[in-house]
Amino acid sequence: MKDQQGSIIINIFAALFVISLSTVWGLAFL
Repeated sequence: MKDQQGSIIINIFAALFVISLSTVWGLAFL
């Protein structure tokens, strides 16, 4: 159960990282 919780947290951070990267690239090309 603890491993699954850690995996979920890692997935959330990965998603936030991708979203922030997409936002930065989007703003750079505006």
